[in-house]
Amino acid sequence: MTLTGAVAAGGSLRHDHVVDASASTAPAGVNVALETTTRYYTMSARVRPFLVWIQSQNVGGARLSWSRTPGEDSLVELLVGSDPARTPRGVNRWGFIAERSIGRVAELVGIMTETDDAMIDRARTERSVETVNGRVYKTIQSVVRDGEATSTVGRLVVDDNLTYRHYRALLQRLPGSRRTVQRMKVEPETEPGFLTAVKSLVQERLVVPEGTAGRASRNPLRRQFVYAGATWELSLHDSGLLADVMVRQRRYGPAIQGEFKIRNMVTRKETTFRMLYAAGAKEPGTPLRIVYRPRWWIEIELVLVNGDEAERALALGPSTGPHVVPWQR
Repeated sequence: MTLTGAVAAGGSLRHDHVVDASASTAPAGVNVALETTTRYYTMSARVRPFLVWIQSQNVGGARLSWSRTPGEDSLVELLVGSDPARTPRGVNRWGFIAERSIGRVAELVGIMTETDDAMIDRARTERSVETVNGRVYKTIQSVVRDGEATSTVGRLVVDDNLTYRHYRALLQRLPGSRRTVQRMKVEPETEPGFLTAVKSLVQERLVVPEGTAGRASRNPLRRQFVYAGATWELSLHDSGLLADVMVRQRRYGPAIQGEFKIRNMVTRKETTFRMLYAAGAKEPGTPLRIVYRPRWWIEIELVLVNGDEAERALALGPSTGPHVVPWQR
């Protein structure tokens, strides 16, 4: 999951480019020529109002992009959300997050529709809740350097109930949001964000000895990361290597089914999600399917798509790929 060059959203599943990041705020002398990979996902939702699950297909989508240089500089970006025109109740929930690391400096920019536990429960029966809440967005900008994380967290109020298609316009309005600044010390091995932590765990798990197909990893892998002025732990518990996996009639070869747990190190509250990711020579580490159950009555699934399906996953239209975001200086 890039941020400093234009990548067309339409077209095939795989987009590999070298883009010019000279418009970014990278320190002088840093090599920021980025090789970019982009993947698209379709979203399905299952709800259980009583005892039976009811499924809705193609209610939204996601775009995951990641970039790298010959060194250790990297960019990761995720845009994910529901499309109110395709959801049964016109639900409009979406988020965008981008993380980049250049040398010893890491930055994060994010924006998402504001919600809380009570509002999620009320949304099952009150459509008016969605309309009002869709105008308020949570924002975050953070920088990690020299063992300190500075996070700027805020709320952005807009007149319209915007969708994920307007994420670029909202990013440009971040400086005008109501914000508070938080600073905290971080350990040297702390990852600068959630996406970077996931990527790190997946890469470590891919180093699997020969002949371990079907076996689960005995000990979970762990990473700490910083987000919104707090420290979190991400752990990976997997059920072993699957020998051959097919997703939407496309064969990817070996894959790992992993269960991830996110824990707030202060409140100890945990959230889990499952992810099936490629483990063979073809697209290693690429997420193939992600399943997330934020509440007992709802489950969200993202599935990798390609070709024409990739164009329709988010329906962003032409020339709406990753763009420069307002990184802090």
